Amino acid sequence: MVFLHINESRAKIPIFNTFIKRGKPAFVLIYKDGCPPCMEIHPEWKKLENVLKVDKKVIIADINEKFLKDVDCFETEQVEKSDKIVITHYPTMIYIQGPHNKLYEGNRTIDALVKWINRTLRKTYHRPRYGGLTKRKRH
Repeated sequence: MVFLHINESRAKIPIFNTFIKRGKPAFVLIYKDGCPPCMEIHPEWKKLENVLKVDKKVIIADINEKFLKDVDCFETEQVEKSDKIVITHYPTMIYIQGPHNKLYEGNRTIDALVKWINRTLRKTYHRPRYGGLTKRKRH
């Protein structure tokens, strides 16, 4: 997984935009500074980096709303004849792949997030006794 934190500079936005343009799967948290629900989920989202280390073709990103205008696939207001995803509330957790996107509205725990990502990617993982998730070997 490629983990991008777009929260203090625009430096990683071109990497994110390239992934999205290429139709790569992306799991994205969009949050706003000072938002209590955002402050609750953001630490859980960051834990994904320590748990998921599987596929360089998948991106996990957290984006501060102040950088949304620079991200190619998002809008904060409905624009006529736009195919961008409109973000209307914070936090927003969304899966994007090509023209498809799906909001996540489940529990905000690390276990629930991992389950959502694994289910969405249709892969099966297990937790070793010590360490993060790894791809389960099929027998």
